[in-house]
Amino acid sequence: MTNLDLPFFAAALAFGWGLSLATYRIFAVRNDWPMGELHANKPLVPVLLGVFALAIAFLFAAFRAATPAQEMGGWWILPAGL
Repeated sequence: MTNLDLPFFAAALAFGWGLSLATYRIFAVRNDWPMGELHANKPLVPVLLGVFALAIAFLFAAFRAATPAQEMGGWWILPAGL
């Protein structure tokens, strides 16, 4: 059986999805891409959700980086999420 670090993967996914939510409107307006109702009419909601996900992933990465017993360093979450 393999050792999967599920919290690491969850934090990397949260970072990537948070970045996507927080920045999609900028690129969608510039490139005339379609937007959902929240991005078009209430842009603050997805931006705040994205920033919250980014903050949680960043805090988890900082916690993992400060814990010496972890196999993978916590800061690898950020490039993995990108």
